[in-house]
Amino acid sequence: MVVRGCVCVWVAICGLSASAVTTLFDFETEDERLAAPNVRTESGTVIAVTNAMAPNGSFALHVRKPVWKEGNPDVTGVRFELKPGVTNWREYDRLVMDVFNDGPSGDWMYVRAVGPDDKWEDGLFGRLALPARSYIRWTVPLKWPKGFDPSCVTRMLVNTSSRPQGFDVRLDGIRLLRPGESAPVATGELFSQELMARHQKRIAVLEQSLAEEQGARRHDKAVQRFVDICEKAGTRHEGFCLGQVSSAEQVLPRDGFDARPAKSLRVRLARNEWESIQLVVVPTRDGLRNVRVSVSDLHMVDGAVFASSNIQVEVVGFVRTTRPCYPVKTVGWWPDPLLSFIDGVDIAGNDAQSFYLRVKCPRNQFAGTYSGRVRIDAEGCPAVDIPLSVRVNGFTLPDGPALPMLISFKPIASPRLFSDAEYAKLTSDPCAPINIWRRHNGMWTDFLSDYNIARGNLYAQPPWGPDFEALARLKTQGRIGWFNLGYWPPFGAGRLAAESWRETYLPGLRRNYEKAKALGLLEWACLYGADEVHPGSFDRVAGAAAEIAREFPDIPISTTSFDAKYGIDGSKLSAISWFTPKVAAYDPIQAEKARREGKQVWWYTCDIPLPPYPTSYIETPVIVTRLLMGAMTAKFRPDGYLYYSVSHWNAKKPIMSGPFTDWPALSLPPDFNGDGCWMCVGPDGIPLSTLRLENFRDGLEDFAYVKLLEARGEKIEVPESVVKSVADYTFDPCELSRWRDSLADRLERHFGEENSTR
Repeated sequence: MVVRGCVCVWVAICGLSASAVTTLFDFETEDERLAAPNVRTESGTVIAVTNAMAPNGSFALHVRKPVWKEGNPDVTGVRFELKPGVTNWREYDRLVMDVFNDGPSGDWMYVRAVGPDDKWEDGLFGRLALPARSYIRWTVPLKWPKGFDPSCVTRMLVNTSSRPQGFDVRLDGIRLLRPGESAPVATGELFSQELMARHQKRIAVLEQSLAEEQGARRHDKAVQRFVDICEKAGTRHEGFCLGQVSSAEQVLPRDGFDARPAKSLRVRLARNEWESIQLVVVPTRDGLRNVRVSVSDLHMVDGAVFASSNIQVEVVGFVRTTRPCYPVKTVGWWPDPLLSFIDGVDIAGNDAQSFYLRVKCPRNQFAGTYSGRVRIDAEGCPAVDIPLSVRVNGFTLPDGPALPMLISFKPIASPRLFSDAEYAKLTSDPCAPINIWRRHNGMWTDFLSDYNIARGNLYAQPPWGPDFEALARLKTQGRIGWFNLGYWPPFGAGRLAAESWRETYLPGLRRNYEKAKALGLLEWACLYGADEVHPGSFDRVAGAAAEIAREFPDIPISTTSFDAKYGIDGSKLSAISWFTPKVAAYDPIQAEKARREGKQVWWYTCDIPLPPYPTSYIETPVIVTRLLMGAMTAKFRPDGYLYYSVSHWNAKKPIMSGPFTDWPALSLPPDFNGDGCWMCVGPDGIPLSTLRLENFRDGLEDFAYVKLLEARGEKIEVPESVVKSVADYTFDPCELSRWRDSLADRLERHFGEENSTR
């Protein structure tokens, strides 16, 4: 059957119990195969029984959805309903199924189970992050929401994510397990885990090789185009060409890239602000050795000096990515870490190498335009000087972020990316990044603060708590921000759960509270918990929040539980002070209603949802991070921003050399590159920034411009050409720069008028 013009595919099929381990569906009987769907759409969607690569026996359910592409109006995934022959699930503790994804990208699968009259959101829920080219035995714990009857399960819904990224799945061996039972090993006639592992590795190697070959061809064309442009512009020099890009762009070293000829470099910033630009060096012969970039002091006509010590030049390093579960333009070497420990660098072949010029303007710097030189040296080539101008605005940014934030810094590795033995070795190695950073504990505290991140950990449960020594240091420096006194979970299930919760969590939270009070830190303390809890468990969240509100009435209570009402309009979570939805789920109208009733509504980002919503993957254009923290925040006005981790470090050793590093791009399973990891570890455990972290701070400073203008009575509109929605925004740094310069011009007029009347 061919279904034309479908938006979403729904199919109901029936299964029966078949063995000692209760099998719901395995598609081996003729009756089951006849009852199974047979849907094939013109767009390429398939739901049908297949006998190719079935994880169990001879047959499996094949579910395929083509990769969604920008502009395709059909954003839906595949959804189909199963009707299990076994409806009493009370004696079982797990639902398992074998999932083999032969698709080129990872994706998400979801399963739900309910009774005949229940809403889908009221029953069982499971979610699986499914890597590309992989086999997974998916285990869903049967944790039923309060009040749900597991003795009458009549419907199961399986669905994929919206905007699918390459979903080509065989689904098989759907079983219920009692406590202590285990499912049999996958024994498909054309499938084995060993075969799948070999298949997955072979395909991954071939895809990586092909992608990098294609990238190399794009790079050769880009280099030729760039050299021709530089030739006309006069920026081709003996041995190399010079280009420039903004700080909100990425230059891939061995793939297609765009850069403008660098006749001169210009930076504009306020006092007490950081702003940057990138200089790109591309050899016109077979490589260059010991390329170094340096900056002179800068001067104004009246003799005022902008010291070169305020300008840091750092080599942009590269990490090697493999294909993730989200769409990317290429895999291979991507720019990310800034290698502050390297002075000179060799540039191989015709690689494009960026140098990051980061300017920090002192608070007492005279306003005006300063002129100096940037020098480029390379062995065997004449040195080249190009003009550099720094325009200092006539106003000063305040210390600290313009937006309240809760951000976790707790260096960890992801155990799912290692075998048990590898993980034990990594965590016990004193030279591994997750351990060696402690040699410079104070340096890390200051480094984080330089990027407006207060040292804190969202997930430290009592008896553990904040790093009070670091927080006291930041308070002394005048750079402290919000931190979590201790993570609190919802109540457990059952009548005695509340009392157990009180005995387990309240004493530790009280100790942390008293210590913060003694150090004078309470005005920056909150209590974050109930991380991403589903509405089906809100009764247990509400119970815990009410206990905390009674015990600590002066401390804000924060959560990322999915409450669309933000604690008002009859919400069960009225005891919570701060609500934090994902950026994609942020409702400005409901948020404003909640604020009128004394609530705050922040927002947060994490590994999902996928682009076009803002993400911090290595492959995400870094301008997205800057827009999120600046123009997007100015347009939609969350009360704060939360992020779960900046230090997921899976590297076995620090970055010791460059520009091509062995720092792993993969930060979060199954295959997210860079999410949860905004900074790297250098020699001896020193901190290294990244392009993403730089743009995070730049965005906060853009928002500071907005706040300064609003403090002077101006109403700020963010043009739709910059940000139209949280999923529709510019990728053009020039568009962003024009908006930022317009804000600076208005501020300079204000400050000029204020100074003239003093």
